[in-house]
Amino acid sequence: MAAGTTAQPGRQRRSLPRLPRSYAREVGDPARRTMAAGRALLVIIIALLLGGLLNVTALTEAADRQPPSLKRDISQVLVWPFEQISGLLGLDQPRQLLAERLGRDADAGTGGGTGTSIAAAGAQAEAQAGDALGAAAALAGREAIDTALGNAVAIPEAGESLEDQPTLSGRLEGPFTEAEPLVVGVIGDSLTEQIGPTLIQRLGRPGVPGEAFHDFTYSSGLSRPDFYDWPARAAQLMAEEDPDIWVVMVGANDGQDVIDDDGQFRQLGTDEWEAIYRSRIGGLMDQLTVDGRAVIWIGQPVMRDTEFDERMEYLSGLYQSEAAERAYVSFVDARRVFAAEDGRYADYLPAGDGSLSQMRLGDGIHLTRSGAERLVSQILPLLPIETGG
Repeated sequence: MAAGTTAQPGRQRRSLPRLPRSYAREVGDPARRTMAAGRALLVIIIALLLGGLLNVTALTEAADRQPPSLKRDISQVLVWPFEQISGLLGLDQPRQLLAERLGRDADAGTGGGTGTSIAAAGAQAEAQAGDALGAAAALAGREAIDTALGNAVAIPEAGESLEDQPTLSGRLEGPFTEAEPLVVGVIGDSLTEQIGPTLIQRLGRPGVPGEAFHDFTYSSGLSRPDFYDWPARAAQLMAEEDPDIWVVMVGANDGQDVIDDDGQFRQLGTDEWEAIYRSRIGGLMDQLTVDGRAVIWIGQPVMRDTEFDERMEYLSGLYQSEAAERAYVSFVDARRVFAAEDGRYADYLPAGDGSLSQMRLGDGIHLTRSGAERLVSQILPLLPIETGG
């Protein structure tokens, strides 16, 4: 026993496990190079800044989606430099390309053959609906049903034809040709991101006497005109594009408090809130139907998150109610279009051939291209033209 040490009775010295040679450093080995704390912190900051630049779209949406508050104002100020630099350098492109690969802008990623099967489902829906659905260009009645997807579309009463509508305006009577096509404008929030391109593609087929344009803005809606003013934008599009029929889908960002004309907050779901929001719905509908134009207003689909879904179902009820008061506004119940047999949310739904296809993106809110095809198949029969399926 070495001098100066004492042993405790009944205890043995514990031998430590030997480290592998790769971990043990013996005397004479060169010292391992370590990163200085300041340099490590700099690397972390650079990584965070680069991540913000590459994902600036999500940061902007998160900031804009907040209710009016000091926190929202600060968030928007902080995000603004990222947005400017990212757009200037094109650093937001990788995220957009990734989104396309995940199904936002292509059939790839939603399952093989999905686009074809959904298109077939759309053709079947039109075939079953027949001429009575074609009369929906008048957008007058509310009781007929598209049997392909259940009570999904409110259209004129069965048996009515386009010519039977006594109040049908000249601009919807046609005849429409490829030289003088029916013009359809698709407007709304990010839920139209796939609907617009899909409808443009379907109306752009050879022999179809129609064309469409698409104008959407992330995080927009009717509850926050201070952030984005849809009536003002619609007036611009009316003058520039002169559409015959509008396809409108907003609401995903509207489940929040609103500010009245006196600058007072009105809580979501209160009588005051509903009165304000209804006036904005009705006001936009009336604006869009001026000069005999028609509107196809799409309700919100069933959502994965239960609380969010309850808000969207409430809003959709308001849209349907306001549409019922107007002769040239039709309502498409997207909730029924995308609900499973039990009425609940589903990522996958049967396609026309019976196979399951992914209809919703991973966030449980937005649509895949296949989901857009499914919804567009409910819109096409409402147009006063032959779309060829």
